[in-house]
Amino acid sequence: MAEKLKGDFRKFMDKSFLGAWDVPDGSDLVLTIDHVSRDDVQNEKGREKKMALHFKERDYKPMICNTTNAKAISKAHGSTKVEDWENKRISIYKATISAFGQTQECLRVRDYPPRVTEEFCDECGQ
Repeated sequence: MAEKLKGDFRKFMDKSFLGAWDVPDGSDLVLTIDHVSRDDVQNEKGREKKMALHFKERDYKPMICNTTNAKAISKAHGSTKVEDWENKRISIYKATISAFGQTQECLRVRDYPPRVTEEFCDECGQ
């Protein structure tokens, strides 16, 4: 029997990059940057090379990183050098913007590092 789907249809399309539909409603997606690369992106203009964030959490697709998000990462982690972003955690959230004559959802990165929550083992205290 075929799998019954629920949720935003865009999650189930063959998309190569992270989209606003991949972020849970009302919460941030906290991911760790593995590396930054220049990837081929298909858009209305054809194929273009864009900066992309790749994550250590392998269940997530890469994210195209625009200038707004790059500035936020730089502010959060104190460096404009992409190699310094490796192993840094970022908070990604869903926002709504007006662009190209219409309102649409987009991904934004918070300009501060995600809060670290420490967990301790009740048995050994570590």
